[in-house]
Amino acid sequence: MDKNRYDNINSNEFTQKDLMLHLLHVSQHTVTREELKEDISDLKLELNDKIDRLDAKFEKQFEQVDKRFEQVDKRFEQVDKRFEQVDKRFDQIDGEFDKVASKFDKIDTKFEELHKEVKDSKVETIKWMVSMFFANIIAMTGLGFTAFKLFLSN
Repeated sequence: MDKNRYDNINSNEFTQKDLMLHLLHVSQHTVTREELKEDISDLKLELNDKIDRLDAKFEKQFEQVDKRFEQVDKRFEQVDKRFEQVDKRFDQIDGEFDKVASKFDKIDTKFEELHKEVKDSKVETIKWMVSMFFANIIAMTGLGFTAFKLFLSN
């Protein structure tokens, strides 16, 4: 509507023809209550239809997201089970390491014992060698077998 067209009308120059044109123009732009109710009803139906389609689209999207979350949850469960297996295997290996460490402790103890025994054996070997040395000297010098026996008994 061109409002400015009617604002500047001079009432002294306003004719019956102008009035009729104005009424015709206004009547063309008015609606009845029934038409308005019908239009509103049509708009509501259209709006509800669009909302229903949008809801269905969102529902489908949410179902896909839920399925994906279920897949992720299953994968996490698999990973958790795998970690449990790894933990058990680690505990087994840790137990094996403890056994090996215990064996190494026993070997170390045996080594210490053998080391002491070898050390003692060296002393005995040296004593024996010295006694043999002196025995040879006694035998060569003719001091006799009795001196050798005395020396060996110590």
